[in-house]
Amino acid sequence: MFDRNPEMERNLCFRIFLFSERYVKVYQTGIY
Repeated sequence: MFDRNPEMERNLCFRIFLFSERYVKVYQTGIY
């Protein structure tokens, strides 16, 4: 069973945030 690790969860959220930001930039440049 995977026990919840706050440090790993914070890292995962940070990676998702960076990925979504990069995706938004690519999406916007794709429009313009």
